[in-house]
Amino acid sequence: MLLTLAIWTLMIVLAGLIGRVCLSKVVFSSTSEQFTISLWFGVGVLSNLWLSTAFLLPLAPWVAALTAVILLLWLQRVKPAHRRLSEWGKRRLSAAAGLSALALLAAAAVAVSPVTLVDTGIYHYPAMRWLAEYGVVKGTALLDVQLGYASSWFALFAPCVHDGLKTRAAGLSGGFALALWLIGAGLAGWRLYRGTGRPGDWFFVWATTLGVGALSTVEGLLASSSPDVPTAALIIVVLWMMLDCEALPLPARRGRDWAVAALAGMAAAIKLTAVPLLLLSGWLVWRSAARRRWTALIAFVALESVALLPVTLARVLTSGCPFFPSKLLALPVAWRYEMNPWQYSTGIPRSLTTVIRDQARWDWGALAVARYSTGPLNGWLDWHWLPGWPTHEPVAAGLLAGSGLATLVCLVRWQTVPASWRWALGTGWLGSLYVLLQAPSLRFGVGYFVVPLALGLAQLSRTFPRWSPLLVWSVELCLLPFPSQLPLVRPPRLTPVPVVLTDVNGMKLYQPVPRPGIFPRCGDSPLPCGSNIDPTVRLSDPRRGVAAGFIRGPVPEREAF
Repeated sequence: MLLTLAIWTLMIVLAGLIGRVCLSKVVFSSTSEQFTISLWFGVGVLSNLWLSTAFLLPLAPWVAALTAVILLLWLQRVKPAHRRLSEWGKRRLSAAAGLSALALLAAAAVAVSPVTLVDTGIYHYPAMRWLAEYGVVKGTALLDVQLGYASSWFALFAPCVHDGLKTRAAGLSGGFALALWLIGAGLAGWRLYRGTGRPGDWFFVWATTLGVGALSTVEGLLASSSPDVPTAALIIVVLWMMLDCEALPLPARRGRDWAVAALAGMAAAIKLTAVPLLLLSGWLVWRSAARRRWTALIAFVALESVALLPVTLARVLTSGCPFFPSKLLALPVAWRYEMNPWQYSTGIPRSLTTVIRDQARWDWGALAVARYSTGPLNGWLDWHWLPGWPTHEPVAAGLLAGSGLATLVCLVRWQTVPASWRWALGTGWLGSLYVLLQAPSLRFGVGYFVVPLALGLAQLSRTFPRWSPLLVWSVELCLLPFPSQLPLVRPPRLTPVPVVLTDVNGMKLYQPVPRPGIFPRCGDSPLPCGSNIDPTVRLSDPRRGVAAGFIRGPVPEREAF
């Protein structure tokens, strides 16, 4: 736990400095609000920076440190901020700092739980390990199709996957996102307690309580490397930034809208679930540009392209598909992933997007018999899954039901609801619909599912006693899924996975040993490892080895039949 806190503290200082300098021209209502947004902004910049670096070099600790220092020196030269940075260093301990420390300790206690989330063993941790040992490698989706899920979030803590820490770093990133989320909500509650907050702070407190509480019901999610946790948090943070912007002068509102747009792009770089935020931020930029709106729109597209370029290139290199797992605009390259054996049902090939969608709709279980939607558009319009869906997604269904009631409250008070709150409400439902159509799972959609409910509760909470937000926040801390045993110094290792060394087309690859009732995963296996290897995969350049990547090729004659 102490090692986790030390790494997080270093990351918070680094991200805070970067975010503070980058957002130096943006107007904030308070220092604590600026601190919250600067942290998330700095984290987004760092994750994109290190993912971009991984195209050239493996993410060793010295590489990450060197690139971060170069970025800080460049920012300091472009945007001198001596006075602003020194102000942070002179801030004394306060109640707000105490709340932040409490949130950090609580999140660290959760993060040092044993890593049990299946997806972390399947591809979260292996993706981090590939970045740490080789950087971005071409064609890794041919070894394990889930490795096509490139995310800037995997690059953030990949430099920690070295030496003695290695598999102990598997839960660092999920807990770190939880810590930033709780810190922001705690500071919002403190502002409301002091009477310096804005109405949107109530939304932040309620959305965090509902969102973190819902994610706590997903076993092992908060103590993992899943990008679902930061994506949900950033959805809330982006919408919270947008609320109450009517009170700002037009020039200040424009700067804030551009900050919202940048943060939305960083959220989409972590996971495509955040795509609806891009639509919202694009509208905000268009609306605030009284003149030259088309110029502003072109600048917006350029900004989002910069934010999404590293992860899009990573997806292209790992799978050949810029929008993986979708094959939309898939490139005709030799390393493009095709069907894998587990994507077949009764001999019928299924796309990976269909597998993900219908697994969430029908609840297959770990290795249950697959069931697929039928009808037009490959089953997209099939509604027969809806009646049974609440039985295996009760929390998601409950949040949506509560959001429906809260929406009625907002509609009754529509004349008094500010325009920014209306847009947040619409974004919450748009995002919910997007997730329900793509893959109706709590972990994918919780960031949207809680928005209408949190907005309604925030509307009703304005007359509550001033200590109420801190009480709500404290109850949420108490309900976190703490482990039964708390490692004091280091987090536990990832559970070892038995693997066997095999020969595939002249390559030496590790494969997990099949075990009844357990989905195959590489986990802590040495690289290269694959759990659903394409039978035609081979080295792109045998002389350069694994670092050159993998391609598909014809099966040798001796293997043909």
